[in-house]
Amino acid sequence: MYRTVFYFSFLGNYIHDFKLMKRKTMTFTNVFEFSNVSSSQCAKLCIEQEGSACRSFAYCNMTSLCRLTSSHPRQSGNSVSQSDTCDLYSSNFYVVFIDIINFWNHVALRKQFERLYLDMY
Repeated sequence: MYRTVFYFSFLGNYIHDFKLMKRKTMTFTNVFEFSNVSSSQCAKLCIEQEGSACRSFAYCNMTSLCRLTSSHPRQSGNSVSQSDTCDLYSSNFYVVFIDIINFWNHVALRKQFERLYLDMY
């Protein structure tokens, strides 16, 4: 199976590609940490992270700490909790990708889509 990923950012500011959850955190796995960066820089680091799919990040304003993770709040087993110092940002594209998988895995819809596609060509 081949996947084509298209990535567009809103005017080059990657922060708009994430959902902000103020004063929230979650359990982080596969963490990469960066110091002395802004929240926008942290978002860019998440998008451009090589070797690991970054799906969320926590940004702590008081310490300028950025924590990238491959976890996402909507993944099974992850729970979001209160934080006194950080905000949680989750990728909007992860949600879209899950919705596409759920659509494709629905057999009746897939067959209907395949018929429409074949009728067009």
